[in-house]
Amino acid sequence: MRQPFRTESFLNTGALRVVSLLAAVVVGCLGLIVTTFICPCMDFHLPLGTANAASLRAHRLTARAIEAEVVETKNTAEVVETQNTVSVKDLLLPIGPSCPFRSSIMEGRGIDTELASIMAQATAQSGNFEQLAAQFSAGVSPDPSKVRAVADGMRYQGSALKEMLDGVEHSKDFQAIETYYTLEASARKNNVPSFRTVERFVNWQGDGLVAFSQGLPLPPLPFGVDPVALQSSVQDARAQNRVHNLNPNLVRELPYHDADFEGKGLAADEVKAVYEKLIHDQKDLVGLGETYGDFDPAGKDYYLTQIEQLPGRWEKLMKKAQKAGINPNPRFMSYSYEYLQRAGLTARQFTSLVKDVYWELRKQVEVEKAM
Repeated sequence: MRQPFRTESFLNTGALRVVSLLAAVVVGCLGLIVTTFICPCMDFHLPLGTANAASLRAHRLTARAIEAEVVETKNTAEVVETQNTVSVKDLLLPIGPSCPFRSSIMEGRGIDTELASIMAQATAQSGNFEQLAAQFSAGVSPDPSKVRAVADGMRYQGSALKEMLDGVEHSKDFQAIETYYTLEASARKNNVPSFRTVERFVNWQGDGLVAFSQGLPLPPLPFGVDPVALQSSVQDARAQNRVHNLNPNLVRELPYHDADFEGKGLAADEVKAVYEKLIHDQKDLVGLGETYGDFDPAGKDYYLTQIEQLPGRWEKLMKKAQKAGINPNPRFMSYSYEYLQRAGLTARQFTSLVKDVYWELRKQVEVEKAM
């Protein structure tokens, strides 16, 4: 039987602080947030492990040079050397949340901006909640009207977060659905509660404060939500420096431009043809995916098969390009480095995360087939 949760513990969990910290933990990536979900839109502050540092070190000079928009003669030579020594396996693939082609739904909604707004408002109100927590800790019962005002603010934030999550989870658009499951997969990777868990917890705390202000019993905890474990995860994330701020300014890039293929011979022309076909196919898949939710199980199965081929197609293409003497352009190198650093992932880990999301969606299709 679930034990009753005391009001003091309820308040001391610091719900708004939990929101401002945890609802930004993911990835991505993005960014996961979107227009860049889990990783690009999220400014991670992560200590790079040995594997990450080794695989990302080659990008560091290029990123700094581009950000400063200064490429001196010496730096240019080093950039060229860097491009020639980077292995394709250490580069980000333009798939999943790093795909530069966005559906009209994702472009129009601006989910990264929605999340940033929700988190900014929650952070702005966190001081009011902490004042209540301090009063309860001191054995002072706060003014019910003030409690209700804080509760209304929390319920507003929880409602906004729920609306955003429901919108992407139940969207017809594949990229929106992919975004939701990328958030879930990123939370599992970082061993932190998911956005959905945070949303349910915040709404419960808002309802609990309303109940307190009216002298009523606290509502039961939502199924699967453990406030003690939630707070512990926040503290663990903070201790490991895995908490980050939203930053929607990182722009997705493609690895090659038309000029990168010019004057490089027949092999380069052949690679360019494959590259253009891949870009064309990926754009078509993004457009087709806008009605993914309307597909029958067979249609979803076919669509996922095409999507699942993208990582291998990009890897094969980039290896062929490298053999033909075609290196990713400096802006993509900078983007790849920044994305992976913010996500705290190696390129292989990022690809694995994307494939995990595809697998989760495929399992859902199998369930639909069995119905």
